[in-house]
Amino acid sequence: MLSDKVYKVQARWDEDGQVWWAESDDIPGLVAEADTFEALVGVVHGLAPDLLELNGSKLKKGVELPIQVFAERMTRVRIAS
Repeated sequence: MLSDKVYKVQARWDEDGQVWWAESDDIPGLVAEADTFEALVGVVHGLAPDLLELNGSKLKKGVELPIQVFAERMTRVRIAS
């Protein structure tokens, strides 16, 4: 069974720290970081159910939570002279 609500998470690359980090308006308290995007998604999956329950969401056991992770990464390319 799938939840009706899609939880949106914004992931960004921190060039200085060399880590991906995430936050979400849909999942109060979610702040996470990891070395790779895939690892960050795993951290988000681990934290989301607990954070939602702590914030009063009534989650049904066995229901899958759809989490949409939007990735943003600034890159630069040098133009050859």
